[in-house]
Order: sequence, then structure tokens, then C-alpha cells
Amino acid sequence: MRESRALSQEDVAAAIDRSVETVSNIERGRVLAALETLDRLSRRLDVPLVDFFDDGEAVVSPARAATDMRLREVLRGLSDREAEVALRQVEALTLLRPDGKRP
Repeated sequence: MRESRALSQEDVAAAIDRSVETVSNIERGRVLAALETLDRLSRRLDVPLVDFFDDGEAVVSPARAATDMRLREVLRGLSDREAEVALRQVEALTLLRPDGKRP
């Protein structure tokens, strides 16, 4: 999220009143951020606080987590109609699976 907004770790650290080391450790999953810190991050990055929490899905790779986050960011910028079209396009991709099953 930070990188997609062209923010440095220094920018974020200053905005949330934390150290650069803390921001780095949070990004790398080395520490669990306090709720207050997550609240500050959500406000600075303009994302819902819930985006920082596991939605109950199985553990995914860092690449998949980044893709999921980027999809959420893109969807937030779409109208309801555009989001519906995007959903249909993504659902169409499931038809390319060898088994043809949708998730």
C-alpha cells in the first residue's frame, strides 16, 4: 500500500509518529502493530482498518497478498457498475482452469 502511493518508509514513519525501523518491521511481518498504529496507518494510507486483518483465508504467499491488496485498491476506485464488470471478468478467468470449477 505504501509503495503504491509512492511513499517512503520515512514518510509513513513521520506521519504515524513511529520509527522507520518500526515501519520496516511491520511491513516484513516481524512485529505485530498495535491497534493504534494500524489506525494511524489506515488513516495515512486512506484504507479501511479491516484491510490490515486476516480475512480467515488460508496462508498465502507474499506475492498473492500483494495482488489481493492491489485488487482491493483498484476496486475502491471503481463505480458500482465498473466493479460488477470487473467481477465478471475475474469470474471468467476461472473458466480457464483445467477442471472448470469456480472457487
